[in-house]
Amino acid sequence: MSETTTFPTPLDARERTPLGAALRRRRRELELTLKHVAACAGVSISYVSKLETGTREPPPDVLVKLCRCLDLDVRKVARESR
Repeated sequence: MSETTTFPTPLDARERTPLGAALRRRRRELELTLKHVAACAGVSISYVSKLETGTREPPPDVLVKLCRCLDLDVRKVARESR
Protein backbone atom coordinates (compact mmCIF):
# COMPACT_ATOMS: atom_id res chain seq x y z
CA MET A 1 0.00 0.00 0.00
CA SER A 2 1.47 3.34 -0.99
CA GLU A 3 1.01 6.53 0.98
CA THR A 4 -0.23 9.61 -0.77
CA THR A 5 0.89 13.07 0.08
CA THR A 6 -1.78 15.66 0.54
CA PHE A 7 -1.17 19.36 0.35
CA PRO A 8 -3.19 22.00 2.12
CA THR A 9 -5.61 23.80 -0.13
CA PRO A 10 -6.18 27.54 0.05
CA LEU A 11 -9.20 28.67 1.97
CA ASP A 12 -12.03 29.85 -0.18
CA ALA A 13 -14.32 32.76 0.71
CA ARG A 14 -16.69 30.55 2.74
CA GLU A 15 -13.87 29.42 5.01
CA ARG A 16 -12.38 32.83 5.81
CA THR A 17 -13.04 34.37 9.18
CA PRO A 18 -15.38 37.37 9.23
CA LEU A 19 -12.38 39.54 10.16
CA GLY A 20 -10.23 38.19 7.35
CA ALA A 21 -13.02 38.62 4.81
CA ALA A 22 -13.63 42.20 5.96
CA LEU A 23 -9.96 43.10 5.72
CA ARG A 24 -9.62 41.61 2.23
CA ARG A 25 -12.84 43.19 1.00
CA ARG A 26 -11.80 46.65 2.20
CA ARG A 27 -8.25 46.32 0.85
CA ARG A 28 -9.65 45.44 -2.54
CA GLU A 29 -12.21 48.28 -2.41
CA LEU A 30 -9.33 50.69 -1.86
CA GLU A 31 -7.30 48.94 -4.58
CA LEU A 32 -4.38 48.42 -2.21
CA THR A 33 -1.83 45.64 -2.43
CA LEU A 34 -0.87 43.31 0.40
CA LYS A 35 2.53 45.01 0.27
CA HIS A 36 1.02 48.46 0.83
CA VAL A 37 -1.13 47.35 3.78
CA ALA A 38 1.76 45.43 5.31
CA ALA A 39 4.08 48.43 5.09
CA CYS A 40 1.44 50.76 6.50
CA ALA A 41 0.71 48.47 9.46
CA GLY A 42 4.35 47.53 10.06
CA VAL A 43 3.86 43.80 9.50
CA SER A 44 4.96 41.34 6.82
CA ILE A 45 3.08 40.69 3.60
CA SER A 46 2.67 37.03 4.55
CA TYR A 47 1.17 38.04 7.90
CA VAL A 48 -1.48 40.20 6.20
CA SER A 49 -2.24 37.32 3.86
CA LYS A 50 -2.64 34.94 6.80
CA LEU A 51 -4.99 37.39 8.50
CA GLU A 52 -7.09 37.64 5.35
CA THR A 53 -7.32 33.87 4.96
CA GLY A 54 -8.13 33.38 8.62
CA THR A 55 -5.09 31.35 9.55
CA ARG A 56 -3.97 34.03 12.02
CA GLU A 57 -5.78 36.46 14.32
CA PRO A 58 -4.17 39.83 15.01
CA PRO A 59 -3.43 41.13 18.48
CA PRO A 60 -5.33 44.34 19.36
CA ASP A 61 -2.46 46.70 18.50
CA VAL A 62 -2.07 45.22 15.01
CA LEU A 63 -5.83 45.31 14.44
CA VAL A 64 -5.83 49.03 15.27
CA LYS A 65 -2.99 49.67 12.80
CA LEU A 66 -4.70 47.67 10.06
CA CYS A 67 -7.96 49.51 10.59
CA ARG A 68 -6.17 52.85 10.34
CA CYS A 69 -4.51 51.77 7.09
CA LEU A 70 -7.82 50.62 5.66
CA ASP A 71 -9.89 53.50 7.07
CA LEU A 72 -12.09 51.16 9.09
CA ASP A 73 -13.73 51.69 12.49
CA VAL A 74 -11.82 49.29 14.75
CA ARG A 75 -14.75 48.94 17.19
CA LYS A 76 -17.12 47.99 14.40
CA VAL A 77 -14.65 45.53 12.88
CA ALA A 78 -13.99 43.91 16.26
CA ARG A 79 -17.70 43.66 17.04
CA GLU A 80 -18.59 42.18 13.65
CA SER A 81 -15.76 39.64 13.71
CA ARG A 82 -16.95 37.89 16.84
